[in-house]
Amino acid sequence: MRWIITKDLLEKDSVDSAVGVGSYHAEGDAPGKRSWHGRNRHLAPSARDAMAQAVVKNSPEKFRHEFQLLDDDRIVYYQGFCGNVDNAEEAAAFAPQDWAADDSGCTISQFRKVGETE
Repeated sequence: MRWIITKDLLEKDSVDSAVGVGSYHAEGDAPGKRSWHGRNRHLAPSARDAMAQAVVKNSPEKFRHEFQLLDDDRIVYYQGFCGNVDNAEEAAAFAPQDWAADDSGCTISQFRKVGETE
């Protein structure tokens, strides 16, 4: 399942921001292949934001759900987009949370279809 962090509420405008972290196809990747993308510390935060938004905008059919990753106090740490969680294998559906649990202790994932309010 493709996924990407588009908002980091912990690091915001820091060089350590997680914006752009995920598993997706980006410009420069092998054609048709999705790749793992880690923290992109060599990009300015504004460039990271633009890149993450472009990935989602250029492939809306691949990012049909939004997600939030929260800690056990229900504080939102990250927001992003992902593929269809309804059809994903369980391990794939929790890939963003698995990353965030190791990175910053997130324990809760919330998903909704793009455009829905709940």
